[in-house]
Amino acid sequence: MERDDDGLQAWHHHEELLQQQYELSRFPPVFQRRQETKMGLVAKDSGGDRKFENAPSGAHAARCFRVIDLGTQTFQVMGETKQAHQCLITWELGKTMDDGKPFTISEKYTVSLHEKAKMRGVLESWRGRKFTDAERKGFDLKNLLGKVCFLNIVHSQRGDKTYANVASVMPVPEGMPSPAPVNETLYYAISEHHPELFERVPKYYREMIAKSPEYQMMHLDSMAASNNREDPNDDIPF
Repeated sequence: MERDDDGLQAWHHHEELLQQQYELSRFPPVFQRRQETKMGLVAKDSGGDRKFENAPSGAHAARCFRVIDLGTQTFQVMGETKQAHQCLITWELGKTMDDGKPFTISEKYTVSLHEKAKMRGVLESWRGRKFTDAERKGFDLKNLLGKVCFLNIVHSQRGDKTYANVASVMPVPEGMPSPAPVNETLYYAISEHHPELFERVPKYYREMIAKSPEYQMMHLDSMAASNNREDPNDDIPF
């Protein structure tokens, strides 16, 4: 078969542009790159049809049930455009909503254990101890799944809307009962992409992930691999 050299050159150029965009990320990723790992933890997307209820303010025992790699995202900070590799961590509270399901709350974090990174402070507070030198070289965020904590939730007003935010994450006080798990756990990392798991990520975050250079690069790699597969008709003489 004849090769489309112009198309191949265009693909390589696109790949280089995506790689350059990725290298602009402010912090190095912490997600472990385990390409051969099969993910067995899934979560059901409850959808966006029902009215959303903010998690109540105050201190609550909670359990982490979802960790999602968002890839490199572009956002504004004090009018300045920034890029950083981010992830989403979601907890379920012991307190339930009107429909009997537990309240949930999510926070986005830059994936970094730099000494000034918010994620490092949150995780060290949650664990109740500092990271060791070895742990700082690569902490697998999948370890957070199923872990309980004590969340301090505050409400903020923006226009006519009220938002619930995680102000701090601490170990559960001794003697306090931990909330029973209700939601199925989900861990999604772009480097370990699995279509079925990706479909269980809430739609809003799927759209964010799809715009990231990591996801687009993964998609291009998949297309290139598909195009390079041997055509079963190659041996046909005419």
